[in-house]
Amino acid sequence: MMKDLAAAIVIDLNGHEFSLPFTATRSWRPRFTLEEMNVLHVTVLPRTLSPTPADRSETEKTVEIDVGIQQRYDPEILEGQSEADWLDSLAALAEEVTDFCKPPYRPAAYPAAVTMEVAAGVAPNPEHLDELRQYTGIVTLIMQVTE
Repeated sequence: MMKDLAAAIVIDLNGHEFSLPFTATRSWRPRFTLEEMNVLHVTVLPRTLSPTPADRSETEKTVEIDVGIQQRYDPEILEGQSEADWLDSLAALAEEVTDFCKPPYRPAAYPAAVTMEVAAGVAPNPEHLDELRQYTGIVTLIMQVTE
């Protein structure tokens, strides 16, 4: 179920036009080399599942799905863009993803799920920025699935 939900979110993200081009992927454990981080990565990964009986025939599940937005700062690849402008553009992308997935977002390929809440980590992870020169922002979707 979580794999299918994450895959449906990937399809929707890839079918929408955002301010920065990307191809979202689904992963349980995203791992990239430093060189691979020179391009923008948007990764959808299932995080938690909490089932709750709704009635005798259905179960409601609260599911958390993370959408990770990551890219390394390299002025040569980014055509001389300043670090501040680069951070602004990635934070804006995180906001766009947040707005796209806000309640009552339902993935087209998984209509049994609906977003109840979105928690956006738009500010970059300070450790990644300091140590890797990499923006890492996480948008967490808290969704309810009734099946």
